[in-house]
Amino acid sequence: MKLFEHQDTYSYFNNLRNEIKSDIQSLSDAQILNTNFEDLIEYYYSKFYIESLTLYLDKKTSSLEQSKLEKYNPFYRMGLREQQFFLVDSCKVSYSIPFSGSSHLLHLEPTQRILSTFEIDGFGNLNNKDVLPTILYSLNIELSILEKEENPQQYIDSLFNREFKSYLEMIQYVNNDIYSYNNSLKDIIKDALTTRKNKANSFSNLINKLNIPLKVNPNALSTASIPLIAKKEIKSFPEQAKPSKNWYISDKDYLYIKNIISQACTSFEHSPAACQKLNEEELRDMLLANLNTHYNSTATGETFSKKGKTDIRIQFENKSAYIAECKIWHGISQFKDAITQLFSYTTWRDIKTSLIIFNKNIKDFSSITNKIQEELKNNSLQTKILEISKNEWQCTFKKSSESQELIELHVIICDISI
Repeated sequence: MKLFEHQDTYSYFNNLRNEIKSDIQSLSDAQILNTNFEDLIEYYYSKFYIESLTLYLDKKTSSLEQSKLEKYNPFYRMGLREQQFFLVDSCKVSYSIPFSGSSHLLHLEPTQRILSTFEIDGFGNLNNKDVLPTILYSLNIELSILEKEENPQQYIDSLFNREFKSYLEMIQYVNNDIYSYNNSLKDIIKDALTTRKNKANSFSNLINKLNIPLKVNPNALSTASIPLIAKKEIKSFPEQAKPSKNWYISDKDYLYIKNIISQACTSFEHSPAACQKLNEEELRDMLLANLNTHYNSTATGETFSKKGKTDIRIQFENKSAYIAECKIWHGISQFKDAITQLFSYTTWRDIKTSLIIFNKNIKDFSSITNKIQEELKNNSLQTKILEISKNEWQCTFKKSSESQELIELHVIICDISI
């Protein structure tokens, strides 16, 4: 097997840059507008960052075995009836050299290189995640040469260092190209995200003419520097039947509301004893009060109202443009029922929703978050999912298997167990 000959590093890294841009362009408007910009940069940086190659020569192992070595016959070209090569006894020294980084990188041809071939016997442990992979390399030394050496081991070590020196230089050249790529990675990601966000903002500014005007209370604590601006309603087209308006809250308002809920849940988790005794409706009322402190009341009442025992709504023209449902965790089956119940309340297209789960009894909190994550990923109606944190997700669902209507679903689980 030959190293450093499969693909040049310029092409390899250029393909990765194109993949980054393609990934970011595939983000939905909701994802790019509702997710913290710096968090997106860090996410894509961690996804496309390349670990440089590191060889652990001090951890290498070796073994010896008797072998044969093919030697050139110097009498071959003298017109004598001689073979071109003949075999001599030899000692084969096989090395296993641990390394970190992708083995694929060892096949790349760096921009700076040594004009030579770099043979190895292969790789070891590539499919074993519990140990480092290894480079398998060997030297075949004529036995008569070793027999003449006073210190055969020193001779073998010296030969290995001399022969393998060029391999180490080539690995360093590959690492130099990796360093250049990693060094420019954040700028590439930031530029691609900025382009995508500008495109989403441009479209959002257009459709926000049907945005429900929510007025933030100026005395409320800010969750983020997001201006909420009242939008004008688009009039009906002249001389045609008045179309049904698909009122909705904007993506920015939705993000602001989710931040309020997230901060409220965090405060609940800091004082779980006070929340333990509360039922679903009482927990809902605490969230409802928290939400309404951030928005000014309208002439008809508060921005957020309650309907039923556990849900929170923004009502506009007798329809709900935002619905949040509060539930206490009673297992994954009831979690799925809660999603179905929440979707049954929706009447408008592009509706924004939240499902707030409270864990009061389960000590192993991660077991719940893992079950929720698995259910959201595998739900047949789910079209997109973004993990905001270990206990919070943003998803896009179809309302039903037959429907093309999409519902934005924000899921957060609050741990108030003691």
